[in-house]
Amino acid sequence: MARGPVSAYHSLPMGEDPSEVPTEVPQKPFGFSPPRTPRTGSSRLQGGIAEVLIACAAIALPMICLSLALLGLIFANQVPPAHSLFQDDQARAALPLLTDPGNAYLVNFSATQLITIASWASSVAPHLPTYLMTLCSYPLARKLLRSSHQDAVDKLPTPYQLTILLELRNGSLKSLWNYFRYSSRKAGNKPIAALSNLAKIFMLATLCGWLILAADTWLHVTTSTVPYVGVTAYFPPLWSFGRGLPAGCYLDGATCSMMDTGVVWLLGGTPEPFRTLYNISDVTRISTFELEGQSYAYVADAMSVSDVNDDWGAQWDFLASTFAISTTCTPITSRCNPTTNSSSCVNFQCSEAFSGSLGCDSTVFASPTVNAFGLRLFFDEGLTQEILLSDFFAQGFRQNYSFNPFHIGMYATVSTNGGEGPLNGSAEVAHGVAGGDSWILSCSATVWDAEYSSVNQTITWADVTKSNATTAAAFAWPFWANYGFDVLERASVLADFAATMQDVANQTALAFSTTALALTSGTLEQRPNLLEQGRGGAILVARIPKAPLFTLVALNLLFAVLGVAFAVMAAFARPSRTRDVQARLGIAGIVAEKFEDEDLDKMEGVRSVKDLFAENRGGENGPTPRIGIVRTQAGAWKYRLWRA
Repeated sequence: MARGPVSAYHSLPMGEDPSEVPTEVPQKPFGFSPPRTPRTGSSRLQGGIAEVLIACAAIALPMICLSLALLGLIFANQVPPAHSLFQDDQARAALPLLTDPGNAYLVNFSATQLITIASWASSVAPHLPTYLMTLCSYPLARKLLRSSHQDAVDKLPTPYQLTILLELRNGSLKSLWNYFRYSSRKAGNKPIAALSNLAKIFMLATLCGWLILAADTWLHVTTSTVPYVGVTAYFPPLWSFGRGLPAGCYLDGATCSMMDTGVVWLLGGTPEPFRTLYNISDVTRISTFELEGQSYAYVADAMSVSDVNDDWGAQWDFLASTFAISTTCTPITSRCNPTTNSSSCVNFQCSEAFSGSLGCDSTVFASPTVNAFGLRLFFDEGLTQEILLSDFFAQGFRQNYSFNPFHIGMYATVSTNGGEGPLNGSAEVAHGVAGGDSWILSCSATVWDAEYSSVNQTITWADVTKSNATTAAAFAWPFWANYGFDVLERASVLADFAATMQDVANQTALAFSTTALALTSGTLEQRPNLLEQGRGGAILVARIPKAPLFTLVALNLLFAVLGVAFAVMAAFARPSRTRDVQARLGIAGIVAEKFEDEDLDKMEGVRSVKDLFAENRGGENGPTPRIGIVRTQAGAWKYRLWRA
């Protein structure tokens, strides 16, 4: 006679051969069969409310605390964006370390430490769905209990659905796969609503955990360490790098830049003009900038020029007003009919007012074998109306705006020491019998009221407006008194090494502009900067992009909200009353129901899940069962109990 399968409740004495398969004994019903009468309080499981609170805290507190810690460190150590007063393209290019955070925060805190704190959320998140399932188990227990009371069989799970439900209850990812396979079947039972809802909640919690991991990775990838330079705007400005004429200059005309001793005219503010002229002044320097292809010389403060004080100058950016001069020169030697006479002179006649002899005229040069330079001032480009001393003091001169620009006829002889220079074959160079290069230039100089911005010691913007005749005369007057000729003579010697006469003209023009400004620098007054900002030294800061940061924080808080929301739902499920059923929706409840001999419905004094097992109830005697697995006659496997 064939034997039946081994019952889960069949027990063998200790030491009996388990290979013998006993006859199956009757099995007691398994499932939820809640009593119609309420259980006494002494036998009710305790700890439901505590479990709900612990699960809620395990979800909400880490997410909230980590988010607050991360945001707190960021905002407590945030450095303000370095907003420069100078926003043109050239100014931004001149400040490569002036960080534009864009859509990010700049934080004076270690980027590595910030990222470490942020990563804790992604480390905690995968463990939180289990706690969320614990909270969901209370409403689930209440629903199953109600369906059981109402005999709503269609709302109760099948044994396999209960298996999936218990897997979901324990937070197993594999349970989702089992659920999808089960729910996608075309035939058979469909998942009950309680199972589907629990699966959806578990999917939501799992997805939220993976999204937190993705957001944390995004934040890791985009966070960087960048140099930061703090910028502070000063209103009113602290420094006076601008330059202007004294008020009296606009009344006295040219005389403001010169002093009449009764014997000779002296430069105003002496010896500052000479210090500036020879580039040794610690107050004023003459510098240059380019504007629309034209070179301008301008008066700068020595403290703002890089070659005076690199460390100091690098800390300030400013907008200032000053004076600038632009000069253009054209070679006109060939138009002045140059001729060489027996005295080694080069005679020229550019106009009735501008003629003479180069190399032998004692009013121009002493000897053709030495370098020499000379110039005359004119009202017109044709060099026909020479500016005389009386013109500077003529009535109505201040209203004569035709004086700006003023024109200059320049002439020079540069000794080549008997050799031939690069300009030897130029039609604009004349050569006397004794040799040397002689040339004549027609120049036009314009005086400008200028504004310029200096950012990181670089001129990034400039604007010029033509000055009035009085201002122009103040810069022209020193040349009438023959000042600066020695500097221009040296400039002509250097220019003579140029490749073409136009290069000579360009170099001489710039030399004239810088000399004119230097000779009048002693008369100029300092003017406050129009705009000014100071920059500190560069430091390394963390650049935290806002998008991944707030995505991570939002997901953290979403998880916390889910925890609180399901804790509220669990509270409405009355955990103190549904704890008995909720506890049985787990491994402990199933094992106790399956393998404990005593009827669980009749137990007294059971207040925790562990008390469902006889070995945990103090004072009870009897053998402690052992559980094993044996093979049936059919080759299958079943649980089996052994007792001592």
